[in-house]
Amino acid sequence: QSAVFSGQLDHLLQHLTPMRLENAKSKETGERSSTALTCRMVQQMEEGFELPEVMCQAVNEAPELVRRGLTQAALRQAVEGLNTETMVETLTQRNAKDGSFGRMVLALEWQQVNVLDENTFEVPVAAAARSLSHPHPLMYLATSDECIFVVAIPWHGLAVKDEDFFTSVTYLLRDATPMEPCPISSVQLFNLDVRQAVRPCNVDASPLAMGKTPLHVMDFSSLSVSTGRWMPGKLATEMSAAANQRFTLQRPFALCLWHNDMDELNAPLFATMVR
Repeated sequence: QSAVFSGQLDHLLQHLTPMRLENAKSKETGERSSTALTCRMVQQMEEGFELPEVMCQAVNEAPELVRRGLTQAALRQAVEGLNTETMVETLTQRNAKDGSFGRMVLALEWQQVNVLDENTFEVPVAAAARSLSHPHPLMYLATSDECIFVVAIPWHGLAVKDEDFFTSVTYLLRDATPMEPCPISSVQLFNLDVRQAVRPCNVDASPLAMGKTPLHVMDFSSLSVSTGRWMPGKLATEMSAAANQRFTLQRPFALCLWHNDMDELNAPLFATMVR
């Protein structure tokens, strides 16, 4: 940690012996823990896997890196009011020299949508799946990008800690098996905004073989879901209205982005809980 904040990380790395992350995992973490998942994903990215849609930069002046990273016009609009300016202030106060900044900004349209009223709409289900560890179906909804699907996962009657949420969703998706024939024709959704202000946390670096002191991480997110842009002249879409084929999504539920190019990593591009 001191090397990160002092700017001596490059010098320190020259004297370290590389070690595979598999050897760094503790037996106590469990194969399905957040730590084990992180170790495996980091290892895959070290081996050359690149995240689609994500821009990640690393420099030896962390405050300036974050300041530049937040200047993208689309990102500024999405994160307004999320206290992102505190990130630069915190890094400056900590005198952080080395750091990384990752961002993902996506604007997608539904491939098909049927407006029901000013607040609710219906989206066809491209595929549905079931996991033995989850009582509700997983529904895949197509977007304007043929490689990206929104996955809606009902969560009522269940509990999950915030720190375990991404891991839980990842293993749900990994364990899911297709429901054939698909018993759900469409999902009824509503306009919503889910915004997470800047949230600092410490990450135990020892299972990642990055020292015994914690790493400092700050994250934020903003998600807006609606019918999308109105397309003048576009013909209305007929969808099946059978009661046993339409699924009405109610809070709480998880929304994930699944990218086909991430099959090898086998994890969602993004996931959030709608409460």
